[in-house]
Amino acid sequence: MTYGTPVIMANRFGPEGDSHFWGGSRILGPGGEILAKADDKEALIVADLSRTAIAKARFELPTHRDADTPLVRELMAGYR
Repeated sequence: MTYGTPVIMANRFGPEGDSHFWGGSRILGPGGEILAKADDKEALIVADLSRTAIAKARFELPTHRDADTPLVRELMAGYR
């Protein structure tokens, strides 16, 4: 949520050797909301992502909206 970026998390499901993978894959929108979620089984999930929603979420976050990118880039150049 810090950068208003959608997140896609893919997790395995089922047994393998002595392990069991729980599944639960999901797609999160730019505000952290769940757009799609797999149950505790094999599944294919899909979601529509909106560039407008991403831009809106980023504008609403002061950490992103008010960032002075050229200044940050200049300050970070000294750490290389």
